[in-house]
Amino acid sequence: MSGLPRETYQQILHDVDIPVMSCAHLGLLAARYPGVRPETICGILAQENQYTVIKSHHIHKANMPAYCSRYVTGEDVLALCAEVDFPPCLMMRRMLELLMRLSKQAVSDMLKDPLLLPQQQHHHDRIACLQEWLAAAAAHSQQGQQQQHRHKQQQKAHEQYQPQQKHREQQPMQQSSSMDVALMLQRLQADIVRCVHADSSYSPYCDMAKSLAGLEHEAKLYAELARADIPFWTEQQLRQKGLFKTPDALLQVPICARAGPGDAWHLVHWIDSKASFGDARTHSSQLEAQYRTYTNRYGPGLVIYWLGFLAGMENDAEVLLLEAFPGQADLLQLPRLAVPQLGPATAAAGDNITGGAAADAAAIKAPAAGSTGGAAANTAGIGAVSGSTAVYAQ
Repeated sequence: MSGLPRETYQQILHDVDIPVMSCAHLGLLAARYPGVRPETICGILAQENQYTVIKSHHIHKANMPAYCSRYVTGEDVLALCAEVDFPPCLMMRRMLELLMRLSKQAVSDMLKDPLLLPQQQHHHDRIACLQEWLAAAAAHSQQGQQQQHRHKQQQKAHEQYQPQQKHREQQPMQQSSSMDVALMLQRLQADIVRCVHADSSYSPYCDMAKSLAGLEHEAKLYAELARADIPFWTEQQLRQKGLFKTPDALLQVPICARAGPGDAWHLVHWIDSKASFGDARTHSSQLEAQYRTYTNRYGPGLVIYWLGFLAGMENDAEVLLLEAFPGQADLLQLPRLAVPQLGPATAAAGDNITGGAAADAAAIKAPAAGSTGGAAANTAGIGAVSGSTAVYAQ
C-alpha cells in the first residue's frame, strides 16, 4: 500500500484552505504538485469543503432566523453567504424551510425546479408563514424609522409636525405588512437560480456529478474484471439475491492481488469502488460502516480509491487499498478446469466402456427373459458411467 505522502497532503490542505464560495486555481496547484494527479487535488478540495461545512453547520443553523430577517429586509443572499462563509444552496435550503415551513423533500424539488415555487401561493399555511416574516420585518423597519424620526424631532424641536410625519411613515409600513407575496416569491425563485449556479459543492448539479462519477467508476471496475476474465456478481445482483451487505463486486472465485512488485499478496473475495480521495477521516468511518461488515461475511477484500488515498493511515489487515485496478502482473488467479458435459451416449461412446461397466451396460440393454411390466420400465433411462462418458439405456 503506497498512497499520497502525508507531508504533501498537509501542504495541499494548506493551499486549499479557502472560503467555501471561492474556486481554487487548479492549474497553479497542478503545477506546484507535479507528482499529484489533478483529480486527486480536486478530491481533497471537495472533502475539505465538506468537513468545513459540517463543523460549522450547527452555528449557522442557530443563526438562521437572523439570516432570514436580513434577507427579508432586502440583503442579497449571495453577499450574505460570502459574509458568513456558508454554501449558497444550503443557505437557500434552510431559509425556505424556515420562511415557508417547507419539508426537506419539497425544498430539494424546488432547487431542482425553481418553477415549483410560485405554486406555493395555493398553500395558505405556507403563505401565512411568509407573511409573518414580512410583517416582522416591516415592524422592525418601522421601529427603526420611528427612532430616527424622534432623533430628528429632538434636533428640530418641531413638535407640531410630528403627528403628520408619523402618519406619513406608517403608510408604507401598512403596505409592507400586506406586501404582495408574489413579489417575494419571484425574488426567492430568482435567488434559487443564482444560488444553484454559484454553489460548486451542494447544488443539484454537483449532486448529479457525484452520482455519475460513482456510477462511472463502478462501470470501470466491472470492465476491468471482465477484461481480466474474473467472474463476479455485481451489487445489483447481490441485492436481488437478498443479501444485506453488498460490495460493488463479489468475486465468484477469490483472487490474490498486490500493490506492486515486491509487495505482499492479499487474498481478495470482494472489491469496493470509491470515486473519492481516501483520507484518514473518510476511511476510518467507512472501515467501520462498510468494509468490516464485508470481511465478516465474505472474507478479505480490496478497496479502490480512484482519486488516491493518504499513505500510512490506520487500516484493517484484511482490506487492501489501491488507487487503480491491479495489472496482470499483480494478479493471481486459480487455473480453470475443463469440466466435460454429461449427455446422452452415442453408439461410439459405448465402445469406450470397459470391464465391469461394459458388462453392466450390456445387462441393462438386454434384460433377462421373463422381465416384464414394471421391471422393464425400471430399466429405462438407467445408464452406466465411466469417467466422463455416460451411456443411457435405449
